[in-house]
Parts: sequence; structure tokens; C-alpha cells
Amino acid sequence: MKTATVSMETLSADTIDYAISRQSEREQAETNVRLCNERLTSCGAEPFPSFAQDIRTCFVEISFEGLPSPAREEFLAMPTTFALPEQTVKRLIAAAGTLLDSSPSFQKLLRALQGETAPGVGVGERGNCS
Repeated sequence: MKTATVSMETLSADTIDYAISRQSEREQAETNVRLCNERLTSCGAEPFPSFAQDIRTCFVEISFEGLPSPAREEFLAMPTTFALPEQTVKRLIAAAGTLLDSSPSFQKLLRALQGETAPGVGVGERGNCS
């Protein structure tokens, strides 16, 4: 069982890293096309086609590793099961709230969702959750 858990954790981390890397590459490509088009336009040349539409992404990753000790060890030691006592479920929900409150990516997502009119506008940040 431990082998399956480790493999899944590795796959998930690799998948998130890959997606964030693709996001960064797209943002760089968008910047490059925009800068090239500005120069081409100033020379009277035909600009390159731009990207079809803006893509907004947000990756929020939390884990029990982000909890202080001894809660971290307690939650990490919990069995993976579909049947947990009600009190345990309530504690897990509370821990998730704590982790989200302290997650920079989640806080950035909340700022992005609060009235941002276009990707990157009103947030003042690029990258994850732009």
C-alpha cells in the first residue's frame, strides 16, 4: 500500500510541476509575441497573429506537511479510508481551512476572483493564478 501512495504522490507533484512549467512557457511566448508585434507595428510591418484567447490557470496545492507539529504527524498517520468518525472528518475540514488560509497560491486565487476584469488586470501579479 505504501508503494502505491508514494507513486501517486510523485505523479501528482510531477503533473503539477509540468502544468506550471507549461503555463510559464505560454506566458513567456505571449510576452514575446506582444513585444515583437510592438516593434513590427512601429516599422509598419504586419504583426504576428496573437494567441486565440487568454488562459487563466491557478494551481493550489496543500498538504498536511504544511501543518505545525504535532497536528502534521497526526494527520499524516491517519489511514486512507472512506469511513472516518465524524469528529475526524470535522478536524480534517478544519485543517484544510487552515492550510488554504496559509496558502499563497490560494490567497492569490481569491484576489484574482475578486473583480478582476481580465487576466492579470487588477491583481498586479503574473504566474500562477494570473
